[in-house]
Amino acid sequence: MRNGRLFTIVGGIFGLIGLVLLCVGIALAASTAGFLASAGRTDGRVAGLTARTSTTRSSDATRTIRPTRGSRRSGRRSSLR
Repeated sequence: MRNGRLFTIVGGIFGLIGLVLLCVGIALAASTAGFLASAGRTDGRVAGLTARTSTTRSSDATRTIRPTRGSRRSGRRSSLR
């Protein structure tokens, strides 16, 4: 095989992969934009952080830190977790 032909084949494969990744990126951007347009907003503030540890079957512990949100409704304070 000549160098020019090999370059064309490899360039075509990379171009095709790049085109597929571009289409996936556009689809993800459209999905995110649709979600943001339909998502609701709420008032509140972060009142603290809550740590949560979970384990899997392989006994690997994963620690996740989540915000504890607080809000006031009707003069009462409520905490959402």
